[in-house]
Amino acid sequence: MENYQIKIIYEDTDYVVVEKPSGLIVHPWSECADKVSLLHLLKEQTGKYIYPVHRLDRPVSGAMIFAYSSEAANFLKQQWESQDTQKIYLGLCKGSVPEEKFISYPLWNQAKTKKQDARTNFWPLQSDSHVTLALFKIFTGRYHQIRRHCGAMGNQLIGDTKYGKGNYNRYFREHFNLHRLFLHCVGLRINLGDGPRNFLSRPTTDLSHVLEKINFNFHLGEYLFDLDSSKLKEYSRKKIS
Repeated sequence: MENYQIKIIYEDTDYVVVEKPSGLIVHPWSECADKVSLLHLLKEQTGKYIYPVHRLDRPVSGAMIFAYSSEAANFLKQQWESQDTQKIYLGLCKGSVPEEKFISYPLWNQAKTKKQDARTNFWPLQSDSHVTLALFKIFTGRYHQIRRHCGAMGNQLIGDTKYGKGNYNRYFREHFNLHRLFLHCVGLRINLGDGPRNFLSRPTTDLSHVLEKINFNFHLGEYLFDLDSSKLKEYSRKKIS
């Protein structure tokens, strides 16, 4: 992946929005053996120093934003905590989920030293007796939040080798050649200084292939940022996962 070209969705003098591929770490850390990261590739591609503001897990793909200066990065970090900022994900999960949900219960932090508030909106788009295609909007950026919330409901994400179901993952590998987590950041709304900007990212070819084979449809559009939250039924439980 050393010579991989990162797709740029938007770029100006202060910011760049890109499509992160699945299987690539955002930035290196001491316990990770990967030599290539998204930061490394983007720095080589743009010839500029890159400032990260947020991250996506290695197996997750989709829209990410970076800054080209420390000042721009500090501004983005402030905006990232704003209620006006939206992060919308598309995922395929196990089982039929007929109801829209507001998932609200805490999760342990990565070090398992404290419980943290975790909130996710869940909109099912299409279901059959086996799987559900859904949109997720996260309000808190907890460790593996969407994956763990889906697992807690018993609706694990397809391709999730950490929290998912092995029989489902094997089926999708063998029948649909899906060798990754089915989770993609399709929408990002954030203020870059002149008001909110909307950025959209199409599902990758491997994910679109699965949807085509199971006769599911997904329409990418501005509606993602105006999803109705009024009908969401709260889902919570006392057990911390």
